[in-house]
Amino acid sequence: MIDAGEIVFRDAPVAVFGKAQVPVQVRRIGVCGSDVHVYHGKHPFAPYPVVQGHKFSGIIWDTRVGMVRRIFNQFSRWYT
Repeated sequence: MIDAGEIVFRDAPVAVFGKAQVPVQVRRIGVCGSDVHVYHGKHPFAPYPVVQGHKFSGIIWDTRVGMVRRIFNQFSRWYT
């Protein structure tokens, strides 16, 4: 979100993942009450631009990273 009421979607570069991290392909996002306040410009602690979306679900697409293979399988579903 670049300003109140102004949302822009962009592709982001793939990050480098550490031993205790796993790449997740986001498939769905959720909107919470704080997101609505930010959209309307009424959240007191959200400076613009801001990346929203702390509620999401996706698919784990690489388990070669560190110890993740012991916990998840490739293409496991993940929810926050």
